[in-house]
Amino acid sequence: MFGINEFCAHASVLNNENKKVINVSYLEKHDDNNDINSTNVSNNKGNAVLIKSDNDIIISDIPTSSNVNIAFTSTVDNIMNDVSIYNKKVEEQKVNEAETKADAEANAKTETKTQEASTSYKATYTMEATAYTGDTTTATGVTPVRNPNGLSTIAVDPSIIPLGSKVYIPGYGEAVAADTGGAIKGHRIDLFLNSENECINWGRQNVTLYILAYPGEW
Repeated sequence: MFGINEFCAHASVLNNENKKVINVSYLEKHDDNNDINSTNVSNNKGNAVLIKSDNDIIISDIPTSSNVNIAFTSTVDNIMNDVSIYNKKVEEQKVNEAETKADAEANAKTETKTQEASTSYKATYTMEATAYTGDTTTATGVTPVRNPNGLSTIAVDPSIIPLGSKVYIPGYGEAVAADTGGAIKGHRIDLFLNSENECINWGRQNVTLYILAYPGEW
């Protein structure tokens, strides 16, 4: 198959040598060579006829304009498909970069908070942390909340952590020890979250708990 530039080159050669490209169907209907003239240029699919002289007819595979149009359309389609794939990859890269940046900022914020807590805490404990959710009332009579940028609610064993204490837990944030639970005994805490899926994702893990202030100190 000829490319567009190759086709143009062949057309130029034919023109320079005063050769003609005529319609095959025209030859089939006309036996008189004198009827063949330069106006009968082939635009049909298939072979064209090359006239070198009055008595010299050669069948040639010179591509017609229809074939060129098909090849051109196919090329354009391929280019557009490549552009679409490229744009999709660019968008995916932007999303990944945004997520990476957000994670880095969250980690940096957590690290800063942890450093601040580690220099000003009243006490520190290693706790086994689980999570709970739902509409309920805490042991202190308030509604539990989850506020990543403020104070959330956790359940504790009051014999370890006094109710009303302000604490900090890396990966969870600052919280108030405002609730208790039948299974929350010893070095175990329960963190309030907004949904069951969040509780499942949290699972059960060991955390470091920093007491920032005891009741009446803040």
